[in-house]
Amino acid sequence: HLALFVGLNLFGFAFGRWRGGVLASRPTVLAGSVHALAASLLSTLALAGKNWDLWREVGLPLSISYFAADVIFYCVPRRDRLIAVHHLVIAFCHFPALTTAGAELAGCGDAAWSWRISAVGYTAEASTVLMNWRWYLLQTLEEDWWVFGAVNVLVVISWAARMVLYPYLLFVEILPRVGEYWARKQILFFIVMVAGHVIIGLLSLYWLTIMLRGGVRSLLTFRKKTKKNEGEGFSFGEDIGRGGHGGEKKGEERQEDRVTAADGDAGQKVPLLQRARDWVDGTFFIEQPESIKHHKKA
Repeated sequence: HLALFVGLNLFGFAFGRWRGGVLASRPTVLAGSVHALAASLLSTLALAGKNWDLWREVGLPLSISYFAADVIFYCVPRRDRLIAVHHLVIAFCHFPALTTAGAELAGCGDAAWSWRISAVGYTAEASTVLMNWRWYLLQTLEEDWWVFGAVNVLVVISWAARMVLYPYLLFVEILPRVGEYWARKQILFFIVMVAGHVIIGLLSLYWLTIMLRGGVRSLLTFRKKTKKNEGEGFSFGEDIGRGGHGGEKKGEERQEDRVTAADGDAGQKVPLLQRARDWVDGTFFIEQPESIKHHKKA
């Protein structure tokens, strides 16, 4: 499984350098899309047929292998700590389900329950498939197309579904079993499951909030990205037609935008919220000259 994603990433880099196009700007999107599609389909099939062998022997190894490859090919070179944390949290929480013994420990004696919870959580990967499709359209469209609006609506619906999925898993499936974990002295597994669902749930809520910030119109209408002046940073709002940072006047800065994170080789600072917006919209993946990758120093 690891060889598959190493190969897909190497192909993305090689093909992008040879032919250019979208793979030249984001060569890891191919492996990411294959993983998201495979994980969502395999989890659905496992749940439909209660085929836990399929999930344990194929689905989970495939996904954890992808996370390992993506850390090497994307997170480390781009220094994307947020996505690295996401990958580590998911892999750490689902790792016990790779074996029957581990699944029994994580499930407080019920291995099938562990595999079911794991598979249900992975159905959320369908939203990543849609997100990558949206990114592809943003890079290739020259004018508005109704499919762009439809894909955006599906993206929001799929991410909103996460806001139902994670609370369901947490409050209906996991928390009611705290007494069983306490009785078996397996509180560590219980804490890991709760923390993992809370972290991924909050990240999903954050991305959804960013996507909805500009209202319905900005989701349904495509605007061709304009070339930025040298020294300007990327703007999630501008790229999807919101007009800057959600309607603020030029030169104004929200307090939340002043939260910064280390970015890039020069150790300069870029607003953390800005990085999040760029990641959601896909502009974060585009390689640009150093002069326009970073914000100007104050």
